[in-house]
Amino acid sequence: MTALRSLFFLSIIALFPVLNVAAQQTPIGYWRAMLPYNRVLGIATDGHLIYAISEKGFFSLDPSSGSFETYSKVEGMHETNTAALAYDKTTGTCVIGYQNSNIDLFKDNSFYVIPDLKNKSFSGNKAINDIYAANGIAYVSTGLGIVAIDLKKQEVKETYVFSKNGQTISINSFMSDATNFYAATASGLYKTSQNNPNIQAFATWQSIDTNRNFTKLALVGGNTLYTTSADTIFQITPSGLSVATVCLGATITDLSGGDTTLYIGEFFPATGAGKMIHLSTSDTRIDSTQVAYTSGAIETQGGQVYVADAYQGLGKRNSNTSISLLNPAGPNSPGCAGLWANNGELWIAHGGIRENFTQLKSADGISNFKDGKWTTYQPYNYPLFQDSVVDFLSVIKDPRDGTLYAGTYNSGIFELKENGDAKMIKQGALEFSGGDVNGYPATSLAIDNDGNLYATQIQIPDELAVRNSTGDWYHYPISLYGRIFRQGLGLLIDDYNQKWYYSAQGDGVIVYDDGGTPSNPNDDRQTQLNTSVGQGNLPNMRVRCLAKDRDGAIWIGTDAGIGIVNCPALVIDQKCDAEQRVVQYDNFAGLLFSTESVRAIAVDGANRKWVGTLNGVWLLSPDALTILNRFTVDNSPLPSNVINSITVDGVTGDVYIGTQDGIVSYRAAATVGSDKGSNVQVFPNPVPTGYSGQIAIRGLTTDADVRITDITGKLVYRAKATGGQAAWNGLDYTGTRPSSGVYLIFVSDKMGTQTAVGKLLFKH
Repeated sequence: MTALRSLFFLSIIALFPVLNVAAQQTPIGYWRAMLPYNRVLGIATDGHLIYAISEKGFFSLDPSSGSFETYSKVEGMHETNTAALAYDKTTGTCVIGYQNSNIDLFKDNSFYVIPDLKNKSFSGNKAINDIYAANGIAYVSTGLGIVAIDLKKQEVKETYVFSKNGQTISINSFMSDATNFYAATASGLYKTSQNNPNIQAFATWQSIDTNRNFTKLALVGGNTLYTTSADTIFQITPSGLSVATVCLGATITDLSGGDTTLYIGEFFPATGAGKMIHLSTSDTRIDSTQVAYTSGAIETQGGQVYVADAYQGLGKRNSNTSISLLNPAGPNSPGCAGLWANNGELWIAHGGIRENFTQLKSADGISNFKDGKWTTYQPYNYPLFQDSVVDFLSVIKDPRDGTLYAGTYNSGIFELKENGDAKMIKQGALEFSGGDVNGYPATSLAIDNDGNLYATQIQIPDELAVRNSTGDWYHYPISLYGRIFRQGLGLLIDDYNQKWYYSAQGDGVIVYDDGGTPSNPNDDRQTQLNTSVGQGNLPNMRVRCLAKDRDGAIWIGTDAGIGIVNCPALVIDQKCDAEQRVVQYDNFAGLLFSTESVRAIAVDGANRKWVGTLNGVWLLSPDALTILNRFTVDNSPLPSNVINSITVDGVTGDVYIGTQDGIVSYRAAATVGSDKGSNVQVFPNPVPTGYSGQIAIRGLTTDADVRITDITGKLVYRAKATGGQAAWNGLDYTGTRPSSGVYLIFVSDKMGTQTAVGKLLFKH
């Protein structure tokens, strides 16, 4: 190769748009947890950092800087649903117990799993009730006894099993003072010397009281021990129990000890209010702190009190006996009935419905994630929702002006303009379904190309409603056989402007064509798809989700697999049935997902299908004949295998997966192709030393041809874009990482026309 040819390859870069090298900051294959951290179930400290377990995760707070570190399965946790937390100063280890009896040890920013309890075969209850850690040992109170873990060796040391009349006694709490161990159980309070050589024998434990159910133990100042029964706090003395205080009308939610103060969590079911009582070691009430539901408290070396609140999160006690909330940013809750995403922005509808379609009455509202920041909307922080606005089920944005619409089970439609103006759409627009004053359902929403807003309603005959572009509302009578009042969900609009939705009560799919004239019902047509040939050929009448792919086909997820309507224009005339595709997986041929309840289907920029079930997520090829990937709790950071919703950001390629235990996102290889490929981006660029992930080339025309050469023009790699994005593993055709230096990227559309040229820098 001559110097002249090298000069030619360098000079032609100036003739085409140059690749943007600074944009995409997240590599392909990257997971992000989007979990709530506002419901704290336990708290601990190493003397400096504050550690806390939330309902679905774990985090630390540095009080000196106010900074947080959040952790999830993405960062190495082995489970999602937490149960208990303790910190051992001897080994510098946090011990995290989970609801499924698994245990994580967190040290030096890494997680080590102790699966013995989870894996143990036991016919009774193995639930973790509490954890106490001291002198390098974690004592885990469980339904089968006390599990002692050697934190230095990171292994189970021994187990203490209590039994009475042949029945195993569940341990609620465990603690020690200077000389003894104490166990609070449902069948009494017990103690034994720390020097007991036969501690595993229950017969060697001394009973202090066998008449009460003791739920918690706490140590104040290192030498004064307390316990609690249903409504009474006792101080444990050498002679037995002494009543410290009585909490009449309250449920005692927690006992925690400080240097000189016992912190008592009280919750009053009659009012739904709570507080934390401060009790001196002379059993005198000092004062109290207003909280919602205390689940733990600690004192720092500086005397500051931090509170774990199961309803509000982590709080720091103020001098005026109130708390200031200090929660990591995140969504309102793990609920995710509806998701919408585009160009890096995500909206979440946090409501939900039960299997029998009754209300959850969730007040968790909606959440927004944009530019790395969370904004939440719920009754306690957003006045418009204080009038019993609950159970958000769907959320969409109008692409024309950015207006957000969020539909609810029974509280109307929330409309939020880009300038912040907002209102609830109810009377005079939606029909009243009866019941309480908020009987204005809008269970699913869709917007057509003309800007008409459609909504499904429930418990009324005219279950499909529309607001046209001039603001007028119309209601369509659904006069089909079957139930008079269907429970409509999943509204979408096909390429022929037909409205599709399904009945959550098992009545198949409704297809409605208003003829493009919402104000004129005379040209309207409708049909109902069922399982009969010639009338839909659905796999099952219990439909769970609908999706439109990039070819215009409608994918219908049911409790017995997927039906594909490839000719939606002919459906109302009953000239097109759903195809129940027979596919070959390994050595088995069968109907597509026939043994799965398909709960969510989303289509990415390459027309691939993301399918969510009760057993995780599948990524299918565009024709669904090939499984490209599968994600479960065992091979990925999915919080749960039960999938409620999926949506794909066509610009970034992020796939947002809503599970019953929260949301995660996955940066996939496909994006929606652009028309001209003029905003092409590469990440990472330069490729750092040691980087072994995928190199993404994004913003391409659909199915573009991408060629990577060295500076002399020698071909290093060639790929076809997946939608609007190509991925390169950083290796040449021989499987070797290229040498350090500059490499050229040439992009051509499907017609062979060069659309972009750029440079990529490799570092060894």
